[in-house]
Amino acid sequence: MVVRRELGITVLLVEDSFDARDILVSLLEMQGMRVVGASTVGEALAAGEAQATIHLLLTDWNLPDGSGGEVADALQRIHPTMRSLFMSGAPAPALGAGQAFLRKPVAIRDLLREIDGLLES
Repeated sequence: MVVRRELGITVLLVEDSFDARDILVSLLEMQGMRVVGASTVGEALAAGEAQATIHLLLTDWNLPDGSGGEVADALQRIHPTMRSLFMSGAPAPALGAGQAFLRKPVAIRDLLREIDGLLES
């Protein structure tokens, strides 16, 4: 398993399930990342606009008020070097440069490997 222990990486985590979000925040913080959490598109946009830098958007594709793709598109204009990792139980959407997709349920080692790959690119 790849383990990232760099400080200074800011992740915007958008997940509407409180339990899943809580577990992911703990996991990412244990890897030395700073995590900002949100549960809707609206919360994610507000949080993303308030941050000086977002290195990684980690988001569920299907959110109560839209999609993770909408969040990525809007925040990419503010944070042009931001990478996006989408998760869903549904098939993968069309992806652009600096984006990746993991199908739920996601194994921790796969999540960390994908994060490392995106942040290194």
